[in-house]
Amino acid sequence: MLILVILALIPLGLALAFWQSQRLKVETYRVKPEGYNGPALRILFFSDFHLGLGKSQKRAAAFIQQMTEAEADIILFGGDLFTEPAKTDPATLASYYQILKKLKAKKAIYAIKGNHDACSPTVLSAYRQLCAKLKWQLLENELIYRDAEKLILIGLNDYIHEDSALYLQSEAHAEPGTFRICLIHEPDILPLTEPAKGPSLILSGHTHAGQIAFCSWQPVLPRHGKIFTRGFYRLPKLSKLPPKQNQARKLYGLEPKPVIELKAERYAYVSSGSGTTHLPLRWGAPQSFLLLELEA
Repeated sequence: MLILVILALIPLGLALAFWQSQRLKVETYRVKPEGYNGPALRILFFSDFHLGLGKSQKRAAAFIQQMTEAEADIILFGGDLFTEPAKTDPATLASYYQILKKLKAKKAIYAIKGNHDACSPTVLSAYRQLCAKLKWQLLENELIYRDAEKLILIGLNDYIHEDSALYLQSEAHAEPGTFRICLIHEPDILPLTEPAKGPSLILSGHTHAGQIAFCSWQPVLPRHGKIFTRGFYRLPKLSKLPPKQNQARKLYGLEPKPVIELKAERYAYVSSGSGTTHLPLRWGAPQSFLLLELEA
């Protein structure tokens, strides 16, 4: 009898996991960086969209519409638009363009590469072309000064397939009152980045929060995504990585509050992503995007 019950629950569990993979939630936080004297902004961050496997064009379009309705001033994408092995034929890219062109921000959209976007010269070329056509500014070890908003945006290359300029944050010189946001795809390299002067926030993805998770246990995590797996972290100077993900959460985890005050330190947020790989399943690790309400 017990075996029959277990066998009956398996398809139900798979159905629920597939259902979760078709849903997207928004995580909204008010953020107050110390000393920031720029205007109030709505900044949307999403990562690991993974067009292709398990995500129909209808579902992808619904996710894009949901993010557009957030009415963000600036949208930031943390990499992995494609799913390896990525299809880059003209017909597929044209269909992706028709979906993604509906993503709108009031001011600008910026992007970096993930490991699935930089996995081969052909895929990387297709990603660059698609970003250019969409008018997403692709940051490849670059920093952008947005003087009107008192923002510095830094985008680092994928760490797995390319050279990532980990020193770039410290080279961003700005007037007092400027806030830095750095995009990195793989979160476990966070402690390797050189700190900026003043408060800064690093936005990352890659982990999918395990994609399948049971409470705090995430049995399957990717390379360079095993320590910092999901949510907010405060990052002091670290001489070495904590050996386990639960230890990282205990030592450096930052519990979300109605207003998150960022002092003159480094902080990080790791997204659970908005797509899947290998199997179109999610359990205990819901897909999401981040909406930061930056206070003036």
